[in-house]
Amino acid sequence: MKKTIISAILMSAFCATVQAQTAVGKLSIIPRIGVNVANMTGMDLISLSSNGLEEDIESKNKAGFIGGVDFEYQVLRGLSFSAGAFYSTQGCRYPDYQESGSTSGSYTGTHDFHYTLSYLNIPVMANLYVARNFAVKVGVQFGLAIDGKYAFEETPFTMNESGYREYGTPTRYEYDMEMNSLDVAIPIGLSYEYMNVIIDARYNLGLSNIYKNDDIKAKNRYFMITAGYRFTL
Repeated sequence: MKKTIISAILMSAFCATVQAQTAVGKLSIIPRIGVNVANMTGMDLISLSSNGLEEDIESKNKAGFIGGVDFEYQVLRGLSFSAGAFYSTQGCRYPDYQESGSTSGSYTGTHDFHYTLSYLNIPVMANLYVARNFAVKVGVQFGLAIDGKYAFEETPFTMNESGYREYGTPTRYEYDMEMNSLDVAIPIGLSYEYMNVIIDARYNLGLSNIYKNDDIKAKNRYFMITAGYRFTL
């Protein structure tokens, strides 16, 4: 009997904390804008150092823009489903590095090497309201590739035994990427709502190879944070 009473009290307390932001059966439109912190797996570079050894250069996080809209339908008091469309810029960058040339004392310095990818992302999410104004969300996202480029600047220079450097003229390069048209990802996130303003944070785990060339294995990884406002219809 005591266990039944305690279980009922705990269940009641849990239900009291669960609060949906809209009434059951209502549809909301939520415009959002924010930033990405993105990277790409499998995209480390290899350079030839001055002693003739190969060195790995790891890809680093790159900031990007995200903006779009979610449509959220309240199915139950503590559960909703949403689908959205977002323009998103992703990619990665590299620290500056230098590598030796074919001639002793000749080098090439590489500056501002980065990838920039643009997608129209379509996330479909389940939103579970586990506490007042607080939701946990998970789903699947389909990214439609819009554009992909990589760019860098190279500067040749020579260096003598005393360390004196003589630089040549820097040259800027930019190339298009052959990307797969569809990128599939698993977004996992949290959101908090106050007076219709929603702060949403998600981590997107890419499942698809970015390149059409299967010899290059690269996947998107990025964290996004957005601010949105709920309009209930």
